[in-house]
Amino acid sequence: MKLKARLALAFVVIMFAPFLLVYFCVRGVSNYQMRSFSKEHDLTERVSLISVNSIELFNRLTAYTEEGLRKAASDHPELFADRAFLERENETLRQRYAFLVMRQDGAVVFRGDLAGGGGAFAGDSGGADGGGGVAAGDGGGADGGGATVEDSGGVVKGAGSGVGALDGAAGDGGDALASQLPAYGALGAGFRGGFYLGEADEHLAKQIDFLDLSGSKCSVFIVSAVDEFLPEVRSMVGEMAFAGLLVLALTGVVVLVWLYQSIVKPLEQLQVATKKIRDGDLDFALSTESNDEVGLLCQDFEEMRIRLKESAEGQIQYDRDNKELISNISHDLKTPITAIKGYVEGILDGVASSPEKLEKYIRTIYNKANDMDRLIDELTFYSKIDTNKIPYNFAKINVNGYFRDCTEEVGLDLDANNIDLGYFNYVDDDTVIIADAEQIKRAVNNVVANSIKYLDKPRGIINIRVKDEGDFIHVEIEDNGRGIAPKDLPNIFDRFYRADASRNPTQGGSGIGLSIVKKIIEDHGGRIWATSKEGIGTQIHFVMRKYQEVVLDEDPQAADKGGKGDGKKRGILRASGRREEAWDPEGFRVTGRSVGS
Repeated sequence: MKLKARLALAFVVIMFAPFLLVYFCVRGVSNYQMRSFSKEHDLTERVSLISVNSIELFNRLTAYTEEGLRKAASDHPELFADRAFLERENETLRQRYAFLVMRQDGAVVFRGDLAGGGGAFAGDSGGADGGGGVAAGDGGGADGGGATVEDSGGVVKGAGSGVGALDGAAGDGGDALASQLPAYGALGAGFRGGFYLGEADEHLAKQIDFLDLSGSKCSVFIVSAVDEFLPEVRSMVGEMAFAGLLVLALTGVVVLVWLYQSIVKPLEQLQVATKKIRDGDLDFALSTESNDEVGLLCQDFEEMRIRLKESAEGQIQYDRDNKELISNISHDLKTPITAIKGYVEGILDGVASSPEKLEKYIRTIYNKANDMDRLIDELTFYSKIDTNKIPYNFAKINVNGYFRDCTEEVGLDLDANNIDLGYFNYVDDDTVIIADAEQIKRAVNNVVANSIKYLDKPRGIINIRVKDEGDFIHVEIEDNGRGIAPKDLPNIFDRFYRADASRNPTQGGSGIGLSIVKKIIEDHGGRIWATSKEGIGTQIHFVMRKYQEVVLDEDPQAADKGGKGDGKKRGILRASGRREEAWDPEGFRVTGRSVGS
């Protein structure tokens, strides 16, 4: 993924992923709280806590208790004179976030929302005697004209204006709430729902009217304070806020790790690799699997490292080769120079006393000088190979005549060394190639010279065969030397490679002869290889393309000029370097393609 697309995706994830995750978290927390809430409060239907403090929610919470109080008021009204009963019902309502208020003949005799958690009964505000006392007047004094309550606090005996002594006990808030409660029967006998009280505080109230055993008009109110948050709602809001923060944190961490792994980490690896290259350490690998801009940069950097390593290794090898070349040249120059020096000293000392002996010394000096000249020529040619400035003069060469002349020239030097040289031609006499005669001759001489160095038989044999293979000629130079081991065979055309690890001073050579042959043949568009059997001999093979004429196009005017010609324009096909080129009769190149090997 490209870096731009990666950054765009990170932006989308940061913008939208938290909203989706928060939504699912809110749904999950909400569903869990709703199930727990319904189970805890014995609700038959699931309620939504999202719509917090709704009248419907509080109505459902107190519905079961309301039915129980209505049934008790209808069947057993005397229970409402029992303080323990009222406190028990009030405690049940408090667990559902409501409280109980009882009014008798217009006076509040029980308030479940007063301090202490258990509510306040009319007898609680009396005098100091016992647990009962008299609840009188608005202030609850001992002499008021209110109702008298038994010492046990069980049954309300009388009713009057003083029975509701709790009207002022709750302070201003209690008076405000009491003043909003409807009168006995104000809602009608068949009213079964709740009503809303909302001035300073917001309350949902349900009214149950009944007559007690003494005929007093009693009203029981279930009051729910709907202006406060339920604890479950507060808990759910906290959990949702925590889930939202957790989602934002996790999203940020995931995006940060993703961007770090795809951008920062590769850049850190690149920095470490740069320091290693600065310190000259190229023996490492910078691996990356991404295809974005940073990954492509790392791949380019790795390619640069590989090329730098190859260049450094090539330079080391080049220096090693040069040292080896100098060593070989020094050895090969020292041998003929020593011989020349010895023979010259012999002549000066009069050792060559006869004309025959003098002629032998002079011829030996001449041959050694030729060896030195050939060695220097090889060294000069080697320098041209490195700079790729080998001069080629291509021309048409008759194959049979050319290789016969090469064989005769080489054979002049082999007769004296007890070596038989054979030439076998299997191509037509008119077969022609395009080549540089001097460089091909150099290649043949180098192969033959290499064969001579490794002949180990009493009678050496070297055969040169020229074969016809379709569009190519195949030249094979065979000897009966000691052969080359299979492990060494692929490397014999490398510079300075020697099949014998220890240098044999009797054989000499710079170690670049066959590499020069390979260079020349390949520059002629040919291919070279070797086959060998240890103890039997070695064959060096190379192929070159024939010179051919091709019909390029038709010339209708050719037949009209004096009635001569066949109306066709002819050209030639030649191999030049690694190109196959077609030329028209005037010498202009008209087409070309690479020659396969």
